[in-house]
Amino acid sequence: MVRVEVEPELRDDANKGFINSRIEKKFTNSYVIENNHKTTVTLQVLEASPVARHEDIKVETKFTPEVTQSSWNKQPGIIAWQLPLEAGKKLKLRADYTISYPKDAMVNGLR
Repeated sequence: MVRVEVEPELRDDANKGFINSRIEKKFTNSYVIENNHKTTVTLQVLEASPVARHEDIKVETKFTPEVTQSSWNKQPGIIAWQLPLEAGKKLKLRADYTISYPKDAMVNGLR
């Protein structure tokens, strides 16, 4: 009775800085959730979020709406939205990420 639509991931890669000294990768995950129940339901949606494991790697995030937990169950990289969704209504959740790192760095785990 709760329908979830995962929208296609948006990606953008670019070289930034003086003589292209850094690589910047942007990607967006979006979800549209519809409540087909006759009553309000409380949603809990989890998202795997990138985590920098080195000081030269920078991760910027923007969540719409804001997340309720930035480290779900004390697990870094797992964020959570927990919010009510009224009967017959739709909600869009969006996670925007920008990851930048030195051009000569080897970064694993980026899709």
